[in-house]
Amino acid sequence: MAADSSKTVVNASREIGRLKGNLKRLWELSKQSPLDRNNCKEVLLEIRKSFRLLLAYIQDIILESLEKLEPTEYTLFTIIIGKTPEEWVKEIFRMPNIYESDISMIISFLDHPEYYKDEDIKDKIVSLVENLEVSISKLERRLSLKQGIAKISEFLSTFPQFTENWSIAVCYLTAMEIAVKNKLKELGLKPTGEFKKDYETLLANLKDKGIEVSELEKQLPKILWDIRNKVIHEGYSPSFEELEIITKYIEKLLALLTSSK
Repeated sequence: MAADSSKTVVNASREIGRLKGNLKRLWELSKQSPLDRNNCKEVLLEIRKSFRLLLAYIQDIILESLEKLEPTEYTLFTIIIGKTPEEWVKEIFRMPNIYESDISMIISFLDHPEYYKDEDIKDKIVSLVENLEVSISKLERRLSLKQGIAKISEFLSTFPQFTENWSIAVCYLTAMEIAVKNKLKELGLKPTGEFKKDYETLLANLKDKGIEVSELEKQLPKILWDIRNKVIHEGYSPSFEELEIITKYIEKLLALLTSSK
């Protein structure tokens, strides 16, 4: 049975983004002189890893589509091709692909500076990047992948100083501030632009309206304030424990604001 299609599309979109980001990094590395061979090799390994995962996700997407064939279509396909649709797809994806070969070749060249000059390797890198970018663009159009997810993954791969935990934290923290501001406007109150003041005003207003505000929500700014400033203003990547605090408390706050009238 193929994987859930919506989840598979999300995963494929994520790998597309990572691929595009790492291809940008590799392109920039190819312009350096002398060539940073270790860094190039590291990025190539990431590209190969993402490409393998992407192929696996695409296989699942195709298999999911094949499962929806009518019995007569399924039988006709099997008679004409000589294999079931599932067997045919798996056979195709077992075939060696040109990108795998090119990546392995470039890595081998990088490992042997005594035989292969930087300029020769740069030409190979440029060719790989250009060809892969064309293939990726075609895949995105044909598979209707999630552009937003791909764009975030591309950004994180292009600028590895920003982590996935950072991007999740920024999303949650920004959503919290927007939700507080919008709730104040909904209640006929004018936001000051200072989150702490706006938050305290909102809680006081909700309490006046008889809406129960637990200690958990009251303490939210004190718990998150230091983390928020570091994440938003310093690009700090929260630990998994800190990220759990961020997601847990902000989800509770958003639920409170959504349910209150």
